[in-house]
Amino acid sequence: MRKLILIFLVILFTMFSVSDEEFDTFDEDMGTGFVIKTTKPKKIITKTLAQEHIFSTFPSSGIGKNSAISMQVNSVAIYSKLKDVNARYITLDLSLKNILKPQKVIVLQGSNHPSQWVAKSSEEYEYKEAIPLYRIPNIMQHLYLRVNNSSERKIDLISLLLDNPLIDFDSNTINILPASIKRGQLAFRFHQGEEIKQLSLHYYDTRYGNIDIPLLGEMKEKAHQVTTLPKQRWEKMSDNFALTVTGYETTEQVQGNEAKKDGQFEIVEVDIESKVYALLQFDPSKRFYLKIGDDHIVKLHPITQALPMGLYRSVSLSPGSNNKFLLAFYVPKGLEEKARSLMVELHGKDIVIPIKKTKSKDNTSQKILASNAIEGTSLEINAVYAYDDKLLIDITFDDDANDSFSTKLSNIFYLNTEAKIPDRNEITEEDIKIMKRQHAGLGNFAVNRAKAKWRESLPSDNKVFGMKKEELILNGTKKRMFVLFDDPFDDTSTAPWYLVTPIFKSLQFKIDKKPPELPDKLKYLLAQTYPYQYHQDSIDKKVLAMVNDFKEKKQKEAKAQQKKEKPLIVTLDKKEKEFITVPPLSASSYGKDIVAKIDSIDGLTAELKKLKWVPSGYGARTAIYSTPAIFTQGWTSENEMFMAVYDQLKEKKYDLKYGSCSLSDEGKRHLKTLAKNIPLSNSIPFVEWIKDNKKHSLVFPFLQSIDKVEKYVANKQYSKTIKHEKATIEMKLTYKPKNDGSTRGMIGGLGNALSGGGSSDFTDIIFKKSWNLNEISDTPIDVFFLSTTAFYNDGNSTQADKAHALSSKKVIPKVLNVTITMPDGQLDTYSCYFKKKQKLQDIFFTFALATPDIPKTALEKMEGKRKLFFKDKNVTKIDPLSRLQWENRAKIYKFIAMQTSYEKRLGRTLQVQAKRNKTPRTIMTMIEKTPDKKLVSSIDLRRVFNDVYGDINAIESFNIMSGILNTEAEAKAVPLGKNVFSYWGDQKDLKVALILPSRKTQFLKKMKEKGVSEDILTRLKKSNKVWIFPINQREHLGWLEIDPKNYRMISVYQNGMYSAMTERAVMEDMENTLRYTLGLLIGTDVSIGTTIGYALKEEDYQILKEKAHMHAKLIACFLKKFQTFNIEEAIKEEAKEQGKAIISGKERGDPLDELMKSLDCDESDLGGGDNAEIPEDYKDYVNFGKGLDDAIARYFN
Repeated sequence: MRKLILIFLVILFTMFSVSDEEFDTFDEDMGTGFVIKTTKPKKIITKTLAQEHIFSTFPSSGIGKNSAISMQVNSVAIYSKLKDVNARYITLDLSLKNILKPQKVIVLQGSNHPSQWVAKSSEEYEYKEAIPLYRIPNIMQHLYLRVNNSSERKIDLISLLLDNPLIDFDSNTINILPASIKRGQLAFRFHQGEEIKQLSLHYYDTRYGNIDIPLLGEMKEKAHQVTTLPKQRWEKMSDNFALTVTGYETTEQVQGNEAKKDGQFEIVEVDIESKVYALLQFDPSKRFYLKIGDDHIVKLHPITQALPMGLYRSVSLSPGSNNKFLLAFYVPKGLEEKARSLMVELHGKDIVIPIKKTKSKDNTSQKILASNAIEGTSLEINAVYAYDDKLLIDITFDDDANDSFSTKLSNIFYLNTEAKIPDRNEITEEDIKIMKRQHAGLGNFAVNRAKAKWRESLPSDNKVFGMKKEELILNGTKKRMFVLFDDPFDDTSTAPWYLVTPIFKSLQFKIDKKPPELPDKLKYLLAQTYPYQYHQDSIDKKVLAMVNDFKEKKQKEAKAQQKKEKPLIVTLDKKEKEFITVPPLSASSYGKDIVAKIDSIDGLTAELKKLKWVPSGYGARTAIYSTPAIFTQGWTSENEMFMAVYDQLKEKKYDLKYGSCSLSDEGKRHLKTLAKNIPLSNSIPFVEWIKDNKKHSLVFPFLQSIDKVEKYVANKQYSKTIKHEKATIEMKLTYKPKNDGSTRGMIGGLGNALSGGGSSDFTDIIFKKSWNLNEISDTPIDVFFLSTTAFYNDGNSTQADKAHALSSKKVIPKVLNVTITMPDGQLDTYSCYFKKKQKLQDIFFTFALATPDIPKTALEKMEGKRKLFFKDKNVTKIDPLSRLQWENRAKIYKFIAMQTSYEKRLGRTLQVQAKRNKTPRTIMTMIEKTPDKKLVSSIDLRRVFNDVYGDINAIESFNIMSGILNTEAEAKAVPLGKNVFSYWGDQKDLKVALILPSRKTQFLKKMKEKGVSEDILTRLKKSNKVWIFPINQREHLGWLEIDPKNYRMISVYQNGMYSAMTERAVMEDMENTLRYTLGLLIGTDVSIGTTIGYALKEEDYQILKEKAHMHAKLIACFLKKFQTFNIEEAIKEEAKEQGKAIISGKERGDPLDELMKSLDCDESDLGGGDNAEIPEDYKDYVNFGKGLDDAIARYFN
């Protein structure tokens, strides 16, 4: 009767618990019984054939806890099919609760949110009694389901696809907030037909205690714990992380993986103390090593990944959480008596923590047979042994600790019958045959072997202590290993042999007889490595594919959600206003419309064929522009073609391969014709894919299949990597901390007091971020500040650079140095000098990195979209971030459009090829609020030169004219903008000096006397350019710099800007007064006062061109006519007013004609030369002037 009631209750549970999935059934003859532990001793539920599933709930015995969290198993379900996967799974519904007791935590002042708690100095933060967050770094390596009291199962990836997963799609980290419960489901996979008699859940946390929860049957063992070691000292890894060793043991197996007979696993338990919520940015697999004795070192073994709490990849750590981990090393047997230490390789001094001491001392001193050294590393030969038919040379490498570098060596050793490196060019065909047989294991032919004059070291990567193909010797360590050869000594061989290597060039170690056999005590040297790799079956692969699709979908949803989220706006009113968000247009808006219409590879190929092809300046498969960018600018290299096709193939989930091939002579001839004067790359990319069971391929830039271009290509090689060139923005702030209670603030105040008001300045990186060029070529990047934290928007969302946020929250900023690094190196640093009472949040930057050309058709499309976006919108109601973004982008896009237009005409006129295939343009724009309530809007041409190919004289003409046009265009791009010529025109007593690199010493002294700033003098000292410099300049006046090698010209300002700018007064109208965006740029009450438009008319271009032509002729004439040059009189007095009129663009009759007359220079002279007698002292001036004049005249002629 009781049995019938029990069965009825189980069926009742079933009726109310059935899901859409198929539950598992078991055959009665398995004898499977499920033991549910209750407050009573035992109660058994036995399944019958009638049952389709088992669904159980657990009372208090389904709960476990340690001193940090409680873990409750709410229910267990068993499936024979889950989420369309025909496999056997058990799912658990878990609840995790933070039960940490209140403790003294360090909290950022004004914040009660746990994410703001950091453990820094008490002067900067206040203490509070609170419950901290509990974090599980990677639950996949902390929670296991044990089966039948033996093997432990990891959480299966299918857990992500459950209805209420415990883990998020983008992270295995679990955060359990104070006073909250984290609930969700996890799944564990079992094999079909596997008998289950016992189940228990085990959570590993050796800091707060492990948790063991019996689920089914009797749990005989709790979670395994590594043998505890005596307390060791903590070793500092960085300012925020420290490490110590807490446990050590040896074992023959790890999670069912048995060690080989000659080896064992050694497990080290470490505790990493985190002082801040942060990602520990290092790769444990390349940093942790086990030191054995004095001269053996083994690296962290990948089987670490199979261990509970195994640390093999980077993890996110936090204070007060479970930060204990296990490390696994595979060590040959025979070394048990030697000491053990854990080594952590760091930048700077490495960490070495002792684990165990030597049990017995080896008193037998080893005689060194030979030694040699190169810079930073030495070599000692310990012994030579014979083993089977091999020769084994026992070597110890010793890295010099003083150079602070590790050493990487290649296994390039030879045995030669002569004391020199063998010459491979002298190898006979018979030698090659013998070498091949040696490497194939067929080197036992004495007759043939005797004919070989030298031997190459054999591969020994499969031996723990064999010298690998690439061997790393850690800084300041010794590493003992062996180099292996086929034994050269036999009845027919001629002794002696010499050990030689191109690494240690003077090493000539002589071996004149057959060595002794390898002794037993050293046979550990031959122990083989332990290969470990997780093997996936068809079910694993199917689940992985489903999970990847799921993740991709979730990531797209998250990205879309980020774009939809409305920014929080802080207004001047007490009530919040409603603002309109108008996302700025992409620089590649035109190209994006084209890409959106492409729905197939054939369609994409057809569109790519419409573009002009330009050879890439980078290696194969290295794109610097995005696909929309190339369709915007109308030209592409072979690498951008490849990335466009590759991305679409990946999106369509085709099975693909890719690589590169070299060009045949015929291929080079064919492409050289198309490339005109532009150099070709050494290799070109290709891609292959399978569609409808047919193989397809494309070779770029031919856009033809491989079989159709066979005569053009050769040496096809597959690859697994795609290289990305990067751009990096770094900002360093020099500042004085305010006394806000922080350590630095107090130090700054103290220094000020002790020095009688002097300053105690600090310099720190406040922002640093890198991007792949082809991923940001569409969208300029915004950077701005809240307090002393930088925020950036790169088109995805607004994010904080917390890694570089200053500890001082209130500072007096002095100088912000902005450095941009592009693939070819670091660009000149721009220095933003802060005025008194100016704040860090008073500046807003936008950077255009690798932004494409914008032809007239593309700009017209953008202008149409802009008008549509702002149609019927009150501009004053547009949110501040949108306005700032549009303001800066308007300057960038307008300049690029003008530059694209005049560079195209210049190239056509001078018959040169001008495409940025190697040097992408870099532009910085800035909006700055000054203390006197002015808004300064500027554009800085960090580097906008083109890559120009053709006749050298034509290239020089292109460069000088492009430089002059750039100077005019930058002013045109900024509303009411002024450039260097405009500022010169404002001067009443303009005196301009021509400063050649060879003559700058005499000018430096005069300039210093006239009060020219130290920054400018320092720049001139370092410069190899020709300067056209106003000696009596005021601040912001600027000067011209010309490269005498190629005539590239830029205009420069005292702060390092290459720019034009405008100043506008801030309007006080409340409706037009905006506070900067997202509550981030607080306290800046400004009106942008912008047209936020791109409109560029043909007449604008004509005016720009006319002014540029006037200034070009003025410069040419000036440079020709200064035989009377001296530092006090650069231009004749009578020319000043006319020069002012031209430079400022004021209407004044025909000022150009008047200026030419006053300088004794008319247009007929331009390019005609000047054959007058030239005093010897001025020849170098005149020679440069004539050269540049010729370059300008060539354009006009």
